[in-house]
Amino acid sequence: MSRNSKALLGFFALDIRLSVLIFCSIFLASMIPLVAISSSTSGQVVISSSMAVAIFCAISGFVITKETFPFSIRMGSTRHEYVLSVLIFSVLLASFMSGLNLGFLLFSEWFANLAGLDNISLLVLSDLLTSHVSWYTQFGFDFMLFLLVFILGFFLSAVFHRFGMIGGLITIAFVFIAMFVTTIRTVVIDLLIVTERTADSLDVSINNLGILGITIVLAALIWIILKNASITPGVMR
Repeated sequence: MSRNSKALLGFFALDIRLSVLIFCSIFLASMIPLVAISSSTSGQVVISSSMAVAIFCAISGFVITKETFPFSIRMGSTRHEYVLSVLIFSVLLASFMSGLNLGFLLFSEWFANLAGLDNISLLVLSDLLTSHVSWYTQFGFDFMLFLLVFILGFFLSAVFHRFGMIGGLITIAFVFIAMFVTTIRTVVIDLLIVTERTADSLDVSINNLGILGITIVLAALIWIILKNASITPGVMR
């Protein structure tokens, strides 16, 4: 790894540090009224930390080009080093947020049992796919999910930077319309999940190879988009 790549990773970490702290503070602060409501009512309270972290990762990927690309190139990094560093950073961020989410789930389950909060339900996304969830299965599921949504956000941010608002909106519209085509939708679903039918049940799990393949394709498209991109956003040129 080059010196510029190491410097970029440090820059990305410093840039996102405050965002992570704000996200965690807001999320944890929102738990206080939920716990209070659950202890005073008989209704069911559902908490989904995985969904919240996934949204955070998607937004982080969507803004990273705007916030870091021009500065990184001005400081002497090449576009190849920039794209490679963001991809490495996405793996590190997905790992960190997966561990953070896993810690929150384990602590929340322990606290709910200790306080007798039976009406608090933790909506774990991996439970929607399979009933056999261990801590490492949960970590792996979250990692792939957070990595994929970050790369998706990074891809869209690269499109908006290179081609401006019109190019970005056309890309979003194209993807949205494509999902209505049955063949394309079926292929995408098969790339994301794997179904195994047994005699008495239907086991659904994530397709790690499929998600990895989507990530590699998106990474290649990002490199193609940014390799000759100006540091000035497309909407301003």
